[in-house]
Amino acid sequence: MTSIKLCEILYLKQLRKLTKMDAALFIFLLILIPNGLANATLRLNSWGFKPMMWAIIYGIIGFLIHIGINISTSKIEEIRFLWSIGKGNLFLTQYNMVKKIPFLILLLWIVVGQIMWDVRTNYIYNMFSGLILGILYAEMVGYAMLLRKYFGYFISSFLLLLNVIYFILPMSLLVRTLTWVLLCLSMGYISFYFAQRSWPVFLQYRVSKGTSKRRVWLSQSPLLKKELLFIIRRGNLFPFFIIAMGVEVLNYYIVRESSLILPISSAVLSWIAVDIWAVKSLIIEEKGLLIYKATLFAWKKMLRTKWLILSVLTIGIIFMHQWFWGIYLHISPVILSIQIIWNIFLSITLISFGMPLGYKFLSIDYLGCYRIKFFGSWVIAMSMLLLLYLHQFHKVLFAAISIVIYIRFIFFYRKVS
Repeated sequence: MTSIKLCEILYLKQLRKLTKMDAALFIFLLILIPNGLANATLRLNSWGFKPMMWAIIYGIIGFLIHIGINISTSKIEEIRFLWSIGKGNLFLTQYNMVKKIPFLILLLWIVVGQIMWDVRTNYIYNMFSGLILGILYAEMVGYAMLLRKYFGYFISSFLLLLNVIYFILPMSLLVRTLTWVLLCLSMGYISFYFAQRSWPVFLQYRVSKGTSKRRVWLSQSPLLKKELLFIIRRGNLFPFFIIAMGVEVLNYYIVRESSLILPISSAVLSWIAVDIWAVKSLIIEEKGLLIYKATLFAWKKMLRTKWLILSVLTIGIIFMHQWFWGIYLHISPVILSIQIIWNIFLSITLISFGMPLGYKFLSIDYLGCYRIKFFGSWVIAMSMLLLLYLHQFHKVLFAAISIVIYIRFIFFYRKVS
């Protein structure tokens, strides 16, 4: 038996084992998700959501989730192995699709399963149609990016325009259905066409000169590179994106009710960003943290880099959020600037508070993984909620506590713990 044949047998055996584990989780999700989502759908419908709004929302959701599925399931080592044992373009395309089928079925069940809980059929139809268009467009864009040809980008942009027109223009049910079918067939065929021509390009990919220069620049700043990679990690970026999207949707419906809603929503976004990135910023170092603790110089440089990057990140998020809603609500520039400055003050306080406290409650479990203790997580969450409350309603007391937090962070910075 050749080594390649042995690798193929072991690979298939491992794949079957993982499939059984995924099937159990998949069935569990099939039972739980539609019921909870149907309650949210019915509640939002009572607030005035139109059927076409659901189509647009699910189109965006389908696109984003499918892009995430593409990234998580596409392994270049796996593709190269299959290519090396004689599998062609058609097999790789089919194999890539089969790997995504369980996730796609789950997405469709999230929509269609709501019929069992009294969600109206016209809403289900719009959700389903938007979801399918979003998934197919993500599939087409994924292969167009692999192909790296200008005509692929042009066709993707043109079909995006057609999708926008489909969602915006008023149409009868028959015309809308026919248009939807034509769009699905067109994007499905183009995706298959791109896929058949993209695999050789994908397998022969080499770093371009521009990318190489950027990597050389980043390699000269290893701390900056490490922190940026931590920020864009899917496990951190995707949860923040989902929660932030929920905050923005909720903000859309209640921001006109009171002038206090906008600074509160900005404060919540700042809190979420700090909890996802700043509190865990020292935990991800794991055993490598000992390198920075070897000298005071390394310790200071590491903390300084983390603090500055996290400050820029949270300030950017708050600035965009405040200005967008400020323009939407026609808030005067002076008031808006004061709100932004005050929320930037909150962000810097939360970062200076979260990093030392996350380090203080750092622990190692029986598997050797670094994490925050449950008691520590509870203390950090309650403390940050208290700071958010003081920030909104007791500004003098908040300012006094912030000064204490800054002084404590300076001691944390100037001494290796």
